[in-house]
Amino acid sequence: MKNEIRVLGNTMEFMGKQLKVIEGGFGEGKRVLTAHQIAEIHSMEVKEVNRLTYENLDEFEDGVDILNLLKVGTTHLEIKTLFDITLPPVAKNFYIYSEQGYMALVGLMRSDEAREIRKKFRREYFAVRDKAFNIVKSIESVEYEGNIDNLVYSKNG
Repeated sequence: MKNEIRVLGNTMEFMGKQLKVIEGGFGEGKRVLTAHQIAEIHSMEVKEVNRLTYENLDEFEDGVDILNLLKVGTTHLEIKTLFDITLPPVAKNFYIYSEQGYMALVGLMRSDEAREIRKKFRREYFAVRDKAFNIVKSIESVEYEGNIDNLVYSKNG
């Protein structure tokens, strides 16, 4: 099920913090971060992460970048059970972020941690893009001469 959220038993290290691995919401096996995890990573208060998100909702695509679990029918008790987080009774938002949504949020932040994440993302993104481009160019340089036994690999291009 696309929107099923699972907190896995393992943790991952990110920015020197141990975080619970959470998947779902945006597709099976897709990793997500909660506003609480993001607050921990960036040494912020959760209310600041929520405020930044709420004030910039036009920067996020609902269901692609973020999900407000309280708006899709998740109860406070379910959040407590799943994430071990007790929300105030008046809470109207409990955001989770896809990787893409997290990067959009980091783009809005003005902190040393956010700046480092943006730099790291740019470096890694363009390095991966260059590798993918080189692989495509290698594939394009394969010449086909009639049947599978006659494939010729060319160093052209």
